[in-house]
Amino acid sequence: MYNCERVQLELDSYLRDHLNGDEMLIVTEHLQTCSGCKESFSRIKKLSPLLLKWSNVEPAPDFVSKTNQKIDELIATSERETPFYLFFRRFRYDIASAVAVFLLTVIVWFVIRAPDKAANRIVLTEGTIFVQRGDNTDSFAIKGPYYVDKQDLIRTENQKAQIVLADKTSIEMDRKTALHLVFPYAQENSRGTISLEYGVVYLKATPQQKPLFIKTIAGNIKVIGTRLKVSHLKYPSLPEIRDRKGGGWVSDTSNKEGRIEVTTIALEEGMAEVQWKNYSYQIKPDDKVAFSVSIKPTSFTFPLRRSARLAERERGWGSEASDTANETSRLLEIAGQSLEDGDFDNAIVAEAILTSQGEKIVPYLIIFLKSTPVRKHSALYISRLLSRFGTEELYPTLKDIIKSQDYYIGNRYAAASSLVGINPESGNKTLLDLSSLGRTEQIDTEKICLLTLSVQKALSRETVQPLINHLVSIIKKDEKRNELLLDTAIETLSGISSPSALPILHSLLNNESDYRIIIAASYSIVRIEGEKAYSLLSERLYNLAESQDEMTKLFALKTLADMETPQVQDKLIKQLLSIGLSSKDFSVKSEGLYILAGLEKVQSFESFRNIIDLKNPDIILQAIQQVYRIISDDESASSFAMELLVYAYRDLVNRWKINPLEESNLKELADRIIVLLEGIRNQRCRVFVRTLLNDNDRILVSCFLKIIANIGEKKDIYILKNMLETTKDKVLRQEIMFALQTLKTLLSFTDE
Repeated sequence: MYNCERVQLELDSYLRDHLNGDEMLIVTEHLQTCSGCKESFSRIKKLSPLLLKWSNVEPAPDFVSKTNQKIDELIATSERETPFYLFFRRFRYDIASAVAVFLLTVIVWFVIRAPDKAANRIVLTEGTIFVQRGDNTDSFAIKGPYYVDKQDLIRTENQKAQIVLADKTSIEMDRKTALHLVFPYAQENSRGTISLEYGVVYLKATPQQKPLFIKTIAGNIKVIGTRLKVSHLKYPSLPEIRDRKGGGWVSDTSNKEGRIEVTTIALEEGMAEVQWKNYSYQIKPDDKVAFSVSIKPTSFTFPLRRSARLAERERGWGSEASDTANETSRLLEIAGQSLEDGDFDNAIVAEAILTSQGEKIVPYLIIFLKSTPVRKHSALYISRLLSRFGTEELYPTLKDIIKSQDYYIGNRYAAASSLVGINPESGNKTLLDLSSLGRTEQIDTEKICLLTLSVQKALSRETVQPLINHLVSIIKKDEKRNELLLDTAIETLSGISSPSALPILHSLLNNESDYRIIIAASYSIVRIEGEKAYSLLSERLYNLAESQDEMTKLFALKTLADMETPQVQDKLIKQLLSIGLSSKDFSVKSEGLYILAGLEKVQSFESFRNIIDLKNPDIILQAIQQVYRIISDDESASSFAMELLVYAYRDLVNRWKINPLEESNLKELADRIIVLLEGIRNQRCRVFVRTLLNDNDRILVSCFLKIIANIGEKKDIYILKNMLETTKDKVLRQEIMFALQTLKTLLSFTDE
C-alpha cells in the first residue's frame, strides 16, 4: 500500500503508463479512495497536453556574439577599474568556462553517486510488513512493490513475512522482527546493509562479488552469496540456562538490570565473516555462532573440575583463576551438550557468556586441550574461542598438541582448527608443512592436517597448489604404509572448497587418468561451483563410465547419480546394481552395496541378498562392515543402513535355522551384526530403533533396548515405562528396567 507522498511522486509516471502492472493497480486503487491525490492527478492531467505542445525555442544566429558584446560594454562602462576587474576582464571567458565545468562535474558526481531508485525497490511476497518512516510513530502495511527510504523501519508483528530485494536477495522475517534497509551508492563496494534492530531473519542472498552486511548492536556480519539465519534477541536479564551434569540451573547474578542483547548466526551455505569488537573471523557452513557486547560472566558455586584443579596445580593459580577455569569448563560443557541436544537457545547464551570474557580464558582453553577429553561440540567451541582471542604466540603449543599422540584426537583437531582460525594464511601453511612430514608415526597428524585444510574456504594459491600436489602424490603412489592415509587423501581432495583451487581441479579433471583423482576433483568442483558445473563434469564422467575396469565404472556411475535428475538417476542405479550382481570381484560387490545403501536405494536389499547367496563368510563380513560404516560415520542414510543390517540378520538367521549344523558360520555372522548394532551411538537412528522395540525376535528387542539406553531422549523414558507395564517376560522386564535406569542416568532425569 502506498502513502499519499509516494503516490504523488508516481502520478506523472502513472499518466504516461511507465509503471508496471502491480504499480499501476496500486496507484489506481489509491486514487479511487483518496480525494486529495485524485485532485492532484486531475491537475496534472489538464497540464500535460499543454506541456506536450511546448516546442524548443531556437535562438538567433548572432545570440552568443551579441551577448558577449553586451558583457564587454557593461564592463567598459564600469568606473571601478580595480586589479580584480582588470583580471576578470582579461580572463572572463576562461573563468566562465571553468565555473561551468565545475558545476557540471558536481552535478555528474551526485548523479553517479546517488542510489539508483530501482535498487531501493522491495517486493513483499508473503505476509504483512509495517513501515514506519523516521520519527513518525504512524506505520502502514504495504502490498506489492515499495521503494525503501533509509529512514524506514520495516517490522512484522504477529505473523511472518518475506520480502525480496532488487538483486533477488530474499529476507524472511520472523514474528516480532524489525530492521532498516540501507542501500549503497552506485560506486560503493557493497550491496548495502540490513540493520537488524531485533528479531530473527533468514537470508537467501544472491551470489555477487559485492558483499551484503548485516548490522547489529553486537557486531556486523559480512555476507557473500549465502544462506543463513541471524537473530538479534533482547532480554531484560540473562535467561537461565540448564546445567545438566551440575544438577541445576545457572543464572546470572551480576547483570540483573539493563538490556542484554545476543546476536546469533547459523550459516547454511556460502561465506560469512563476523566483525565483533576488534576481532574479525570467518565462519563455515553448519556453524552456529553467538556473540554479545552486553552479557557479563556468571558466577558458579560448583566444585572445581579435574581440569581446573590441574590448571591450579600446574600454574600455581589462585582461587580467582581456579573459579574462572571452573566457570569456563562448565560453560563449554553446557554449550556443547545443548548443541548436541538441539537446544540452540541454551547453547548460544552459554557461548555469548564465554565470548564476553575475552582473552583471559585463553590459558584455560589450552589447559583443557592438554588435559581433558573434549567432546566433539565442546572442541568446536574451544577452537572458535581460540580463533577469536588467540595470537600466533600460541602456534608452538598448538603444533605440539597436533603432533603428539599423548592428547585426545578431538583435542588435536580443535588445535588444528584454532591454528587456522588465528591467522588463516600462516595457519594453512603450517598445517601443510605438518602434513608433508612423510613419517610413518605421523600418519594421524597428516590426516588431521589434511582434513582441516580441505574445509578452508580461502586457501591461497601458494597453499592450494602444493596441497593438491601432495594429495595427488599420495593417491598415485597407492600409499601402502597405511590405507587410512590413502582414504584421507581421497577424502581431502573431494572436500576442497576454496575457489582458488578451481584451475588446478579442472586440470586434474581433463588430464588425469586415475579415476579416484578425477572423481575427487569432480566433487570439489561441484562444491565450489554448484550445479553450473554439471554439464562439463557429466561428459567426462560418462566417458569414464565406459571403462572396462569395474571399480572405475562403479564410482563414475555413483558420482553421476549424485548429480543427475531422479529419472536419470534410476537408470544409473540399475547399472550400478547390475555391475555388483554380475561382478566376480568381491570388493566390487561390497563397494556396490555400500554405494547403494548410501544412496538409500531399495536395490541395496537385492545386492545384500546376492552377497549372502555366495555363502562366503569373508565377503559377507566385508559387506556387513561396509554398511556399518554408514551408521558409524553419522551419515543421513544411517537409519536406512540400520534397516539393511536388520534385514541381513534375519536372512542369515533364517538360513541357519534350515540347516543349523552345516550353516553355523551364518549364525556367527548374525551374532556379529548384533554386536555391531549394540555399539551404535548414532542419534539419527532413534526413530527406527523405536519401531523394533516390540519386534517378535527376542534377541533383536534386547539389542535395541541397549541402543535406546545410549541414544534415547526424554520421550523414550515414557516409551520404556509403557513397555514395562505391558511385558510379562521376567528376563525382558529386567532388561527394560536396566535400559530405563541407564537412560535416566544419562539424561540426569528423576521421577517426580
